[in-house]
Amino acid sequence: MIEDEIKKAVEGLAAIGETVRKSIEPLNKALSSITKTIVNFFDRFKTEKYSEEEINFYKKIYEQYGNYGWSIPFNTEWLFNKDPKSLKSADNRLYKYCTKKYMNDCFSYILLDNYVNKEDFEEALSCYRKKLYKSCILTLYSLIDSLVIKLQKPKAASCRKKAGTFSALDNAIKNNDENYIFYVCRFIATYQCLKTLFENANGFRVQPKLPNRNFIVHGMLARDITKKDCIKVFILLQNMCFMIKHLKLKLYD
Repeated sequence: MIEDEIKKAVEGLAAIGETVRKSIEPLNKALSSITKTIVNFFDRFKTEKYSEEEINFYKKIYEQYGNYGWSIPFNTEWLFNKDPKSLKSADNRLYKYCTKKYMNDCFSYILLDNYVNKEDFEEALSCYRKKLYKSCILTLYSLIDSLVIKLQKPKAASCRKKAGTFSALDNAIKNNDENYIFYVCRFIATYQCLKTLFENANGFRVQPKLPNRNFIVHGMLARDITKKDCIKVFILLQNMCFMIKHLKLKLYD
């Protein structure tokens, strides 16, 4: 009967919805793991040059940039000391650094990373240059998904609890408070940006202003994807590669 067929179809759609929900769970677990890593790193940051109040001041600023979908381009001035009050303010402040030269440097940096699938990245890059921005951002998010999921250690227990996790970075920037706080703020912005762009869609009820990964991947974003959206995600991928390298995070196959 038609009613039975409709019922089966509805049940099938419900099952697909549950599969989609479960597919996001590994990403959420991995994000939680990254959270602990960043928090531990920030908590370990002690310096005579900056007071706790000053450290928290910078932390708040860089978190806010992440809230507006920005990790930090590599060609910015040293430390930002002004909190962006709006998405427009954050965009105006950081988009000017995303010159053609900088973006080409960004692409080269990512292509040299051992953990990024080169063919997929070149596909994203080709789409970007052809102004196929939706195809570009979908491919970029698949690359970030892969990194985030691989940061999880199989069968739970995190390897990031070991004391040696930060030893390479500690040695590289030891006795240099300026470097240390800048690294910390970059990692905080990267994490906050990742958390923001991967924010739960909450039933897709409210359209996001930012290029939310879940809205885009599931075809629920009502607006067009822009060049700026793609640039934000390119820079996020670049910063993730940087963070994985300098925090010596282990990726699991």
